[in-house]
Amino acid sequence: TKTGDYRFGTMTIDGAEISDYRIVYPENGTGLEKLLATKLQKAIADACGDLLEVVTDATGADGTQEILIGKTNRSVSLGELDGVTDGSGYTALEGGSVVLCGNNALGNAIAVDAFLGCFAQAESAESMALQIPSGLHSAERENGAMSAMTFNVFVGDMTAARMERVVENIVRYLPDTVGLQECSVQWRNYITKELSDYYAYVGIGREDGD
Repeated sequence: TKTGDYRFGTMTIDGAEISDYRIVYPENGTGLEKLLATKLQKAIADACGDLLEVVTDATGADGTQEILIGKTNRSVSLGELDGVTDGSGYTALEGGSVVLCGNNALGNAIAVDAFLGCFAQAESAESMALQIPSGLHSAERENGAMSAMTFNVFVGDMTAARMERVVENIVRYLPDTVGLQECSVQWRNYITKELSDYYAYVGIGREDGD
């Protein structure tokens, strides 16, 4: 449990306490699914205090209710994703499991954001019953708006802990475009490697590209 003030006293899915769920991502996925799982874990903890366990699908399906991110090895129907390649995300409640999936990294991110939308804008209340939106969701933004992030990654502090936090923060907001400052070649290589399934990289560094 995360201590602090929450907007909801309890959160439920299909009548079950959200604390009964765990978050599952594919062990052999792109890597972004793990970051999306952490993003979801933190959002739920901030909303109601319940810190859900995050595991890979190498953990056996032992009857525990699950929130599935991406194409895991669990037996769920993903037929609506057949032929979909434009980054649409699919959400559903199936057999007690919440399915958040797409055919690519963008689709997975859209599905997670659709789930977060179930409670992100809701007013504070003693209890919140999450209504899982069923079907495909697009990446279209209202009025064609785009989101942008500027991020000084700080060239002088490339510790393992900071590197992980930088990537987690980008994934937390998943802006359409990110501009980086103090981005050394080492920082660039790390960030592009971690997020290459979601972002393309353009531009050159100062000082002859270095």
